[in-house]
Parts: sequence; structure tokens; C-alpha cells
Amino acid sequence: MNRLSSNDSAGQYRVVKIASISIGWTSPQPRLKLCAEIATILNNHLLPWATEHYENGHWILQQDGAPAHLTKSTQYWCLANLPVASEWPANSPELDVLDFSIWKMLEQKACQKKYTSVQALRKCLEKARNENPQDHVRAAVEAYPKHLKAVIRAKGGHIE
Repeated sequence: MNRLSSNDSAGQYRVVKIASISIGWTSPQPRLKLCAEIATILNNHLLPWATEHYENGHWILQQDGAPAHLTKSTQYWCLANLPVASEWPANSPELDVLDFSIWKMLEQKACQKKYTSVQALRKCLEKARNENPQDHVRAAVEAYPKHLKAVIRAKGGHIE
């Protein structure tokens, strides 16, 4: 779920997202390295965790349009290993753990000032991410089903 920053007309960088979250842990992997190692992450972390927690095989992997999720190798892995395929609705921040919980915390800690380089912004975001207690990440993941029910009650609309 990585998205890099874009340069606005004033030469300032703003980030949409720059973190990965999976099964209650954040990944410190840089974007390109994450793309290259996605099968290893899926095999060594996702599949064992899902097998342990969902013995009956009733689970779904939701992915957005991040480059690591769209590679042919990732798609083949999903076809070979997942019980069900699920499409992620476009522009759906309410369905993303990063958007409704973790990103807000990162914004509060790291986005109070403007940055003149991607490197400075990335350093500040990485520092904020590393200072984020894993209990906060775990709580966000555990709250996800309740959050999804609220989205359903709102018929896909925005919720607070």
C-alpha cells in the first residue's frame, strides 16, 4: 500500500502514503525492495499467519493498486494460494487500515511542516512510523471488522 509523494506547484512535497501494513505489523521495506520481495513476504508471513488464524480457509486478502500488488508474480501467487479472489474498490480510503487509522497518526506527527525534498519528508515519516507503537497498529487491524460494518451501514459513504 505504498504511494510516493508528488511535487506541487510551489515545489513542496506532499505524501499520500508511505507505509505498508500487513497482519498487524508495518514493513520498513522501501517501495522497490518491497515489490521485489512480495512473494517472500506473502509466503513467510501472510500465509502462515492466515493458516494459523483461519484454519477453515475463510479469509480474503484485499489489495489496492500498489505496484507490488499488481505485479504478475503477485497475481500468480494469489491465484495459486488464496481461497477467494476479491477486488478492491477504487478510491476507497474508508476500507484501508492505513487511511482510517495509521495515516492520521503519521500526519499528526510528521506532516505539520512543508518539506523541500522527498528525502527530508521520507526521513520524518520513517521516524514517525518507527515511533508508532505496534500496539497501535495491532489495535487498528483488530478494529477493522467493526470499521467495515460501519461502512456497510453507511452504504459505502464516508464515516467518522
